[in-house]
Amino acid sequence: AHYLKKKAAGVKPMLSTGAKLGGIPRLRPTQYKLIAKHNRSVDRAYGGVLTHDELKKRIIRSFLTEEVKNVKKTMLAAQATDSKKKSKKSKGKKTNKKTN
Repeated sequence: AHYLKKKAAGVKPMLSTGAKLGGIPRLRPTQYKLIAKHNRSVDRAYGGVLTHDELKKRIIRSFLTEEVKNVKKTMLAAQATDSKKKSKKSKGKKTNKKTN
């Protein structure tokens, strides 16, 4: 008798967007144990876990959040220097006008 093996679905990324991970062979789970470790993943950050597009979005998102933090710091520093300048100007003569 002739037996057919199940077809391998391939490795799916951590965030299931429907894309397959490139550079990793489509094998059954038991066959992944038999191949070399460098064939089971990709040589980049989060290789074998995230696709290249997901990794790119993650890097850009983290960079932009850091940029927002830096911009907020500079804005606060600018406001602090402006408020110091205004307070120095108003420390001159005080005029108390009493209206009776």
